[in-house]
Amino acid sequence: MIASIIANGTVNDGTWLKRHLKGVIIAADGGANTCRKQGIVPDYIVGDFDSAKPETLEFFKKKSTILQDSDQNSTDLQKALKLAAKLKATNILVFGAIGNNLDHTMSNVLSLNTKCAMLDERHEIYVVEKKIAVSGKPGDIVSIIALTDVAGMTYAGLHWPVKHLNVPAGWNGSRNRLEKKKAVITLKRGKIAVMKVKL
Repeated sequence: MIASIIANGTVNDGTWLKRHLKGVIIAADGGANTCRKQGIVPDYIVGDFDSAKPETLEFFKKKSTILQDSDQNSTDLQKALKLAAKLKATNILVFGAIGNNLDHTMSNVLSLNTKCAMLDERHEIYVVEKKIAVSGKPGDIVSIIALTDVAGMTYAGLHWPVKHLNVPAGWNGSRNRLEKKKAVITLKRGKIAVMKVKL
């Protein structure tokens, strides 16, 4: 099952967003405001509701399942991811999580699990523990950041390939590029964030 989460970040192109939504739609708190603006009816709205407008919640009261979660030790995106897991989602698309507030964006990236893809019109961000195939156009930028110590990392199909590389947490392989339409990145141990930027 696929779940699409709409967070309270920047959405520049509502048409693009609606075209990429799949499965169950979850609005993470203020993401409900985006849904109303773009004419999207979420299946669920979850959060502590410090950013969803009261009139938005009233608008969706009879259309969506509204779940208040006042846990201040988790972000609204984390609450939405928890709900997606409860719904047994096997693939999770996250929208509206890349924005102008760098602290929010970084927090959102670190909240992802290996079932997630965080997307906007230009970016795709994944958390990888074993293997990923990255597709796009030749020249698209691909950056790899080690979230933990990593062992045996290999990638092919990028302009600067590596083979069986061991790196510490925080290592940054930024601004690589797709040589063809697809690259494959594998690792034996650890966790990385893979970020693709479309030209």
